Amino acid sequence: MAPEQDNYGAASAERWRPIPGFEGYYEASDQGRIRSLDRVVERTNNSPMRLKGKILSAQLRKNTGYYVVGLSRDSKPKDWYVHRLVLMAFVGMPQPGQEACHGNDVRTDNRLANLRWDSHAENVRDAVTRQRMRSHNREKTHCIRGHAFSEANTVIRPTGRGCRSCRRLTERIRYHKRKKAV
Repeated sequence: MAPEQDNYGAASAERWRPIPGFEGYYEASDQGRIRSLDRVVERTNNSPMRLKGKILSAQLRKNTGYYVVGLSRDSKPKDWYVHRLVLMAFVGMPQPGQEACHGNDVRTDNRLANLRWDSHAENVRDAVTRQRMRSHNREKTHCIRGHAFSEANTVIRPTGRGCRSCRRLTERIRYHKRKKAV
């Protein structure tokens, strides 16, 4: 197999690493491919059978747009997303709450350079920023009380934008409630 070329035309060798939990069975490449390894398995009649390793054919899931491959160990097959396998092999297992994110927004581009582990919130924020996902709040021109989202009347918070007029009104109501309670 000829080495692939990088963006500058230089040849770059494809690197392979074992997939955690499937060591000795499967490996992932930094180019987004999965392969099985040569191994000997036991048939149902207890005779050994030699299996030759090969590049697995990934299937495109129509409902998600991501590639999956079927991995089997101890006669238990399971479909896995290719992008997750590549990250697991090269970066490690995800922390709780992390998901695999594609840097260039192409779900079928499973090269390591395009992938990262990140939080769901960061993935959604990235999707809205790149306009992959529409944010209904971004398209609003007025707040729920009818105040316009102008530059002077809009406050930007970590959770999103808000209306300065509504904020002042809320603070005034709280102030008078506290004053009345004393």
